[in-house]
Amino acid sequence: MSLVSWEGSLVVEHVPGSVTRGQAASTTEALSVAGGSASAHGRAPRHVLPPPAWAQSPHRDGLDTLFIGAAADCLAAVGSPAFAKSAEFRPIGFVDVEVPPAPGAFGHIGDIHLLLGTSGAHKVVVCGDLTDVEFQGVVDAAVAAGCQVLWVPGSAEVAGARPTALWREDQPRLRLVEKAEVDRRPSPRAETGLRIEVYADGADLREMLEAYRAGVVRGFTTNPTLMRKAGVTDYAAFARSVLAEIRDLPISFEVFADDFPEMARQALVISSWGQNVFVKIPITNTRGESSLPLVRSLVAAGVKVNVTALMTEQQVAAVVEILSPSVPAIVSVFAGRIADTGRDPMPIMRRSARIVSGNANARLLWASPREVLNIYQADGCGCHIVTATKALLDKLPMRGMDLDELSRQTVNMFYTDAQVAEYVIT
Repeated sequence: MSLVSWEGSLVVEHVPGSVTRGQAASTTEALSVAGGSASAHGRAPRHVLPPPAWAQSPHRDGLDTLFIGAAADCLAAVGSPAFAKSAEFRPIGFVDVEVPPAPGAFGHIGDIHLLLGTSGAHKVVVCGDLTDVEFQGVVDAAVAAGCQVLWVPGSAEVAGARPTALWREDQPRLRLVEKAEVDRRPSPRAETGLRIEVYADGADLREMLEAYRAGVVRGFTTNPTLMRKAGVTDYAAFARSVLAEIRDLPISFEVFADDFPEMARQALVISSWGQNVFVKIPITNTRGESSLPLVRSLVAAGVKVNVTALMTEQQVAAVVEILSPSVPAIVSVFAGRIADTGRDPMPIMRRSARIVSGNANARLLWASPREVLNIYQADGCGCHIVTATKALLDKLPMRGMDLDELSRQTVNMFYTDAQVAEYVIT
């Protein structure tokens, strides 16, 4: 990556990673040029490499800036007018993401907590597109050290603004990560081995936030029944509390009127709550009257809909026919309820997936799964989304678990419960 100034724009261009690897020397990991060895931390002392030519001595006045990324990316950032000519940054060195670190690096990103402490940096500039784990590690370490974080993602182009202004204004491509924002940032997505996206289904705010921060789910659904079970008494207040915490993942809220004019009014209000909101519209009202005319009008108004309570592929086809390819939509088929009738939902879901594939902006959701197996079945059917309650989400880490070990754990559960209950047989 390289940063160049062109007619008032800050342009970040990509430099192949091989350039960085080619520059990296076969040396031991470097510690901070601020001095010292790592022996106090239980590690063998490491060779301290000389600082790069552009590094300045830290003054500890709030301007000392540590760059983090591939060596070539950091070098390009430091040499660009965006940073070299700014009075708000004093480059003191860089931390490499490559192994081994390039000559002159403070060290490797894996030691970021230690390196931030020894460097004396007050600001951190992340150069390029780090992995989620690397980025989160840098942010966590920076917050713990009281540093500000400026992220310069790869392939970014920011026109008409100075980086110093971007530092303050939290722009979308060059942005400051404050502690409050870090707390809301979802963890890197946990490995599930699935292509399908898992949405948490529920209305308990604490459980929703736990799922959000765990990093497994990619969205949320709820409905009036779930809200009532969770003890929600103020629909709008509950929705606002959820959206105040979860702003970057899709969330579906459902209308609860039974006449279509009131459904339409509620849908427009709900849609106004946030860009990540989908409005759930049932396929019919309680009298069995079709809601398709309402869905058509809402889509025409640009409302993102989640058409819900579908049971047949004929309903799926009718819904997909009126959706717009320019407005995101979700088609929710209640496969679990289909299975409750003794029917195998798999053929219906496979055919529904083929129908929905005709609209690039429509996504098929497998609703109401009854067991973890249903999540994998939904994935195999070609569904885009599957909902899961907390009970099912808690079981996802069991994927591929050794069955002998599962047997032992089951026996241990029975034994432990009997001991806690203090059962006796005389």
